[in-house]
Amino acid sequence: MTAQSSIFAPDFSETPYWWDGCRPNDAGAGELPRETDVAIIGAGYAGISCALELAARGTEVIVLEAELPGIGASTLSGGQVTGGVNVGKSMSKRVSAAAGNSAIEGRLREAAAGYRFLETLIARYGIDCDYRRNGRIAAAWTAAQVGSWEGRIARLNAHTDSDVRMLDRNELRSELASEVYVGGALINGAGHLHPAKFFGGLLTAALGAGARLACHARVTSIERARAGHRISTGRGEIFAKRVVIATNGYTGPATPGSNGVLSRSPRIRSRPRFCPRSCKCRSSPRIAAWPRPTG
Repeated sequence: MTAQSSIFAPDFSETPYWWDGCRPNDAGAGELPRETDVAIIGAGYAGISCALELAARGTEVIVLEAELPGIGASTLSGGQVTGGVNVGKSMSKRVSAAAGNSAIEGRLREAAAGYRFLETLIARYGIDCDYRRNGRIAAAWTAAQVGSWEGRIARLNAHTDSDVRMLDRNELRSELASEVYVGGALINGAGHLHPAKFFGGLLTAALGAGARLACHARVTSIERARAGHRISTGRGEIFAKRVVIATNGYTGPATPGSNGVLSRSPRIRSRPRFCPRSCKCRSSPRIAAWPRPTG
């Protein structure tokens, strides 16, 4: 065994850990039709969730995916679930100055409603994704970061279901068995799930509702035509009355100006060592560490 390989466990794999539960594949995919009511570009959480809602209401819908459904961030995230704590904030206090209080509070209420919708979706379709609503800890390295959280709690608790309270150093030590943090926030109204299993359940529900899926159909252009749009893909053309762009950080030149931002977030699986309540934890540096249980 070489020195380089000896640092890895015997069962080390370069395949994403979450894919052990649900690996992206083209099962359920079909041919590209000539036309449809709605074409959705991108088969991630947003695209498949949109397809599910439309198909459940009787709309003819197809999802166009450049590769395999769920192969991107949807099955590679940390699986943390919160309902508003990421609206208009950062631990470095870069709060959006452009948004007024009413706008931020509206976004908080919308985020809280989104969390409740997620739980309803999981229950409605019986999605087995190891979902737990058992809290999240935002651990702070400095007193300034603690102060930033203290200034946000009243608004969060007023407009979301986050149920946030502060933890002092001793309370945090009992949660994380660590001496390095000065304090933090315990977000009781938060949880985590298995991102790939959730995606697999969402896709199964969408296909079961009548949505269609075309894999390896990268969209190269969208043009207005008749009372709709002509979409060119790597597998041919399709006419759609309406188009939904759900590509987020993977948006390409065919849909300029609608892209999100991708961030790299490596994950390492190890033996459990702390966090007796099995909640999610995120620390506050720019390069964040956020351990969470896997079972």
